[in-house]
Amino acid sequence: MTKAEAPAADPKRDQTNIAADGIVHAVRGAVVDVVFADADLPHLDTALLVQWDRPTPLVLEVHSHLNPTTLRAVAFQSTAGLARGVAVRALRAAVKVPVGDAVLGRLLDVVGNVQDKGAPLPDDVTRRSIHATPPALQEQTRTTEVFETGIKVIDLLTPMAQGGKAAMFGGAGVGKTVLVMELIRAMVEKYAGISVFAGVGERSREGHELLTEMQASGVLERTVLVYGQMNEPPGARWRAPLTALTISEYFRDTKHKNVLLLMDNVFRFVQAGAEVSSLLGRLPSRVGYQPTLATEVAGLQERIASVAGSAVTAIQAVYVPADDFTDPAVTTISSHMDCVIVLSRAQAAEGFYPAIDPLASSSMLLDPLVVGEDHYKTAEAVRQALARFRELTDIISLLGVEELGAADRVIVKRARRLQRFLTQPFMVTEAFTGTPGQSVSLADTLAGCRGILDGQADDWAESSLYMVGTLEDARRKEAAAQVPDARACSGGRRMNLRIVTPLCVVVDAQIDALRAEDASGSFGILSDHAPFLTALTVCIVSWKDDATEHFCAVRGGMLSVIGNTVSIATREAVTGNDLATLDSEVLQRFQTDADAEKVDRNETVQLQLNAIRQMVTRLHGGADTGAFRWWHGPRMTR
Repeated sequence: MTKAEAPAADPKRDQTNIAADGIVHAVRGAVVDVVFADADLPHLDTALLVQWDRPTPLVLEVHSHLNPTTLRAVAFQSTAGLARGVAVRALRAAVKVPVGDAVLGRLLDVVGNVQDKGAPLPDDVTRRSIHATPPALQEQTRTTEVFETGIKVIDLLTPMAQGGKAAMFGGAGVGKTVLVMELIRAMVEKYAGISVFAGVGERSREGHELLTEMQASGVLERTVLVYGQMNEPPGARWRAPLTALTISEYFRDTKHKNVLLLMDNVFRFVQAGAEVSSLLGRLPSRVGYQPTLATEVAGLQERIASVAGSAVTAIQAVYVPADDFTDPAVTTISSHMDCVIVLSRAQAAEGFYPAIDPLASSSMLLDPLVVGEDHYKTAEAVRQALARFRELTDIISLLGVEELGAADRVIVKRARRLQRFLTQPFMVTEAFTGTPGQSVSLADTLAGCRGILDGQADDWAESSLYMVGTLEDARRKEAAAQVPDARACSGGRRMNLRIVTPLCVVVDAQIDALRAEDASGSFGILSDHAPFLTALTVCIVSWKDDATEHFCAVRGGMLSVIGNTVSIATREAVTGNDLATLDSEVLQRFQTDADAEKVDRNETVQLQLNAIRQMVTRLHGGADTGAFRWWHGPRMTR
């Protein structure tokens, strides 16, 4: 009943010309009962090979002995179509997977089969068992070398250690996978070692996207991808982290290289273990988890260790079910971490990405003896300001910030700016947001936070500090915001302006913005304005063309907007480059002529509407203006 000590076996090599040791007795989803009537039962955690009529062999792993002749095993592939009585071969050793330089740049499944549609691995590739013991305690080493990521909030408040273990905890939709992808991109570019990525129970689409991006960026040649996706049986999701860890251990122990191990998502490893435990018939423990939860997590995490001359640095994403950070799986995993990064749904709801909670996150490396006195004091000052702001949040929502004391108002002002400065655009999301990604050095992060704490940004708009890199980037953004640009407000698109009279076209130009003003008020128009039509009285129309402002006096008429074309049909118009050129006599003459008309006002308006409607229709190439609203004073007709 003990675990196997024999050398690991290769299922693919041992599947030909072998005699059956047992037969399939029962199949319950991913769990298969096998009877060995004339042979000793295989040891626990050893492999079985099912000799069925499929091109891919079915690999099982022994997990319990039911009686002297029957065992219960977990399948690593789908058991659909497996029948009772099928022959089973006991390999008498644990499953082993390919390791070494041959697997670099390849995508493997839990048993080491190539899944990237590339060439098969060479026959003489080195293989190792997925089960191993961690290095002895006296052989393990610890390092205090900080692992700089280029992400401001992580480098400032939760520094990572080379050779350490960091985990990102968060519920659904708060950005765990995006953060892992950004760390992969940032670290693989800077990192001289080997990277191993374990996709555990996540979406197949994400795995395909990661493979494609790594191929395009040229970093795949130093990376190994191991996937046990959510559409696979629980056995595959349960053992995929061990496969990735086995490859990492080979490069650490045999090649003496530093390894970056990334796992997304470790909670799915625990969840798969719970499914397997239930299928094996074990009684559940707290909240339905397996009774062996702590043992399984420790068996995985304790193997992530550093030895003299080489290290395995692990970065893991952990899903938090229902945002409950007291969940047994979450607390068990967090107890093994050097760096805990908590992603907050409240931060994500406010648009602060990465949505890292600066107060709930922690790191063992944030110590003045490790990161230095300057870094430590800056991080503590940032945390104190954000903590005080959080304490005052309820008071602000009830009474307003004006009711706070002068010192608290300053803290609130600077804390809000710190919140925005710690946001950062990612390069992996650049295609979706249109904002270029930023990687910020630790020195720039510290300088920016000290500047905000010292009041350099007190007079800046908060938006100037949002989604920028360094404080200098925010300074340039603030300076640019001081000069309003109509074209920027309209997304860079321009409009066509046409002002026509019964005799000629007075203006035909490309403009950035338009404003019309009369005695009753004014309105403005930017590009992509909703279609509408409005009556004009005697008014001044002004527009901007490449930062130059032009003016035109208009004697009544109608203004229409269709698409990005603005048309004004009027009885008379006089243009000028500034208000001084529009002599007051022009406006006076317009008003005098209007007062001289003795026709009833309503009849005049109706005649104008009918005539100008035909004119506007001609201006827009026969467009049906009947669908637009006609405005005149307080009345509205269609």
